[in-house]
Amino acid sequence: MYDFYGGKDCYYIQIGGYGFYHLKRDVLSLGTPQFNCKMNLRLRAKTIHSSPIYKYGFYAVLKVDKREKAKKSCYDLEQKDGREFPPII
Repeated sequence: MYDFYGGKDCYYIQIGGYGFYHLKRDVLSLGTPQFNCKMNLRLRAKTIHSSPIYKYGFYAVLKVDKREKAKKSCYDLEQKDGREFPPII
């Protein structure tokens, strides 16, 4: 995941309920924690239409493993639950 987003010059992520993190590296030196937790890939095939029945859509979802949740960040773009906005200038 870090290499995928790093290749797109995307180094930060906001996770709802958890806060604001950096991925591969903290390029702006904001002091954000690294998003580091175990995740599971869930793949699903669902029918798009009832007719014809062979039309399917495929979905992929990354889910955080419930046993190894990420620690909540002290930063949040929404400034919720006592977390503060990252020091972006």
